[in-house]
Amino acid sequence: MARLTDLSIRSLKPPDSGQKTYLDDSIKGFGVRVSQGGTKTFVVTYGTDRRRETLGQWPILSLAKAREVAQRLLAERTMGIVDPVPYDELKTLFLADCKARLRAKTCQDYEGLLRRVKLPQNLLHATPTTIANAVKDFTPSVRFHAIAVSKILFKFGVNGGYLKINPAVTLTVRKSKARKRVLTDEELIQVWRAAPDTAYGTTVKLLALTGARRNEVQHIVLTGDLAFIDGQHTKNHRDHTFPVTGHTIELLGQDRAWSGWSKSKKDLDLAIHNHIAGADKMVPWTLHDLRRTFRTKWARLRLPRELGERYINHVSGVQSPIELVYDQHDYLEELRECIKVYTDHIAKLMAA
Repeated sequence: MARLTDLSIRSLKPPDSGQKTYLDDSIKGFGVRVSQGGTKTFVVTYGTDRRRETLGQWPILSLAKAREVAQRLLAERTMGIVDPVPYDELKTLFLADCKARLRAKTCQDYEGLLRRVKLPQNLLHATPTTIANAVKDFTPSVRFHAIAVSKILFKFGVNGGYLKINPAVTLTVRKSKARKRVLTDEELIQVWRAAPDTAYGTTVKLLALTGARRNEVQHIVLTGDLAFIDGQHTKNHRDHTFPVTGHTIELLGQDRAWSGWSKSKKDLDLAIHNHIAGADKMVPWTLHDLRRTFRTKWARLRLPRELGERYINHVSGVQSPIELVYDQHDYLEELRECIKVYTDHIAKLMAA
């Protein structure tokens, strides 16, 4: 047993089989466990029953931070702290607090993310590693948001006295790089033709025709040729009214209630791969890429930039705060002309 350093941890060799733990002489029970595959994980062992808890992987979790977490954990266990509330109960308390303070859309997003983060009910066994493992298979964007809301959840738990240790405190939230993916005409045709005759397929086509966000499509209300999304369902919290044309109106008259986004997207990708020529060469894409594709095609058709921003509810991108106050024109007639050009273009693509 010797005092661990970053240099000594780096030089530790994997065992021929199983795992081997190297203890640190500065904190009783604290050490680093090295697996046969070379993974190095900080652990702490305590109590008469020699319970072991995983703190996190090195070097994602630094040695200094691991010592700090180990000391705090050992102090809590020595004082005989009562077990924290179960994970599901903590989520219920947290969401109830959110609903009293935050807008409905934010609460829905939090609830959806936390539903996907599966952790042990006994939060004494929740560690940075268990949280990281719970989100490792998510897409980069979903993983970023899941870690962020988990940190908010456990901070609420500590502040409210529902648990003593925040198991997410050492996790780092790294936002993914902004995507620039735009579908080509050929790829858009592939997606359109592979879209199933279901509420999900209807949603996919509406994303291509309106440039709306995925979670906005289900909340579109149609009156004549005007589509409306209440501000509680838009990212910028602004009510959004925009004209639509024939085929879009038909699609908006169909069922759009949907759940199971991930599975449906995988099924759609499989349909593209199996049934459409050249699909095996299609670069991975997301539903949000359809919004970027919409806006890019709008520009390529030489339709006015400021009207394109208005159509997808990016008003702040083309107007100053003063203009937003004084320019109250709705631009609906101008948008009608533009969206007709756009949807005619899409119709020609699909008929080609």
